[in-house]
Amino acid sequence: MKISVSSYSFQQYIRAGKLTQLETVKAAYDLGLRAIEFIDMCPEFGKAPTLDEQKEYAKLIRAEADKYGMDINAYTIGANLFKKGEDAEKEIKRLCDQLDVAAILGAKVMRHDVCWTYGKEAEARSFELMLPTIAANARKVTEYAATLGIKTCSENHGIIAQDSYRVEKLFNAVGHENYGLLIDMGNFACVDEDSAHQTPNVLISNLSLIKYHQSKDKLTSESEIKDLKEEEIPEPRRVKRTKTRLTKPAPKK
Repeated sequence: MKISVSSYSFQQYIRAGKLTQLETVKAAYDLGLRAIEFIDMCPEFGKAPTLDEQKEYAKLIRAEADKYGMDINAYTIGANLFKKGEDAEKEIKRLCDQLDVAAILGAKVMRHDVCWTYGKEAEARSFELMLPTIAANARKVTEYAATLGIKTCSENHGIIAQDSYRVEKLFNAVGHENYGLLIDMGNFACVDEDSAHQTPNVLISNLSLIKYHQSKDKLTSESEIKDLKEEEIPEPRRVKRTKTRLTKPAPKK
């Protein structure tokens, strides 16, 4: 097993101009890490790059990783897959273009978000109504990813699809062998769930389904968490939701 860090962990230094994404490879190596995950390719912080610029930068990062014997284990991008028609086609193409970047990096996993906002359409009043659209678009992305030998996954992240019940519903709705879930232990707490109980319960109940697991900045494979099956997992406690609004009221007529 190799311990990995995300380039996002260096984001304060990148924002301050003390490091570039390219330089995080050596920085991670000097810390004793042997793998790194990258978020959206950005050669110059604060400046939106073209796709061609991202691809060229990915080549440089791949070469730097080879120089230090570092694995690039994942590539992560933002996304909003609650879209329809032409908007959905544009977002799916953008994600597929980013899969090409992931391929240049040599990453075998690309994590993408699924939704950050309820939107204004009638279906947005309920996650259950939004789910078919989100799942269909995520399925198209992972179908293209499979042709590149890259797995796609989504994290319990972004409030709308963050609690344990919804991420399981999302996984089942996408229903593709190339698509998995990436579980961030702490993110359950953001939707008023008990991370200590929900994390093992989701992993154990879906161990044959979930492809990746994240503990802070570490990515591990399914085979490395099978030992959890043999541990006694306590029954989940009911946690009262108090702060997070997970549904949107129906629009006024």
